[in-house]
Amino acid sequence: MSEEKDEQAALEADKEHFVQTQEELDRQDEAAKEKEEPVDFASLLVPPHTKKSRKVTEEDIPRVMKDAHIMYNLCHTQVGYIPGCFAVHHSQIDDKDPLNFFVTMDKEVVLNPEIVRHTKFPVVKTEGCLSFSMNPPKKVERFHKIEAECNYLTRDGKISELITLSLSGKNAEVWQHETDHGNGILIYSI
Repeated sequence: MSEEKDEQAALEADKEHFVQTQEELDRQDEAAKEKEEPVDFASLLVPPHTKKSRKVTEEDIPRVMKDAHIMYNLCHTQVGYIPGCFAVHHSQIDDKDPLNFFVTMDKEVVLNPEIVRHTKFPVVKTEGCLSFSMNPPKKVERFHKIEAECNYLTRDGKISELITLSLSGKNAEVWQHETDHGNGILIYSI
């Protein structure tokens, strides 16, 4: 019975810490909005490039946390013809030392993503890209189902254990697009 109470207390503490972390992210969003001059997040995008991103390590976490705020806001910013997006890869805001992570419109910070399996045949999908916001959407081949490995940024600002995800449909498309960015692959030629 004591173990069960300890486990429940640990879960409650973890939940409380998650709420505090989410509240901190929300405070950062509000602080950015309250500045005298609004931040032009679109101006923080770098020109498209094919530089491969490097693996995120514990030493990179302060930078990840700072840049994740920018990337999250970019997901909700109209840039050119793109009214917002599902995710932004770090290489879209850093062409000097891009890190291999992306942020989703739901505030997930996905570290070191890698696609390890996929269905046999790709399907044609139509995609746009924030890095090419003035280009019309383009048809690209994507796998409908993938299996991916990654780490997440945990509630306490650490790198999670490696996890494996099974993704399909739009989620699989987004992960393939963002993983391509990390590998220096773009849907448009530069």
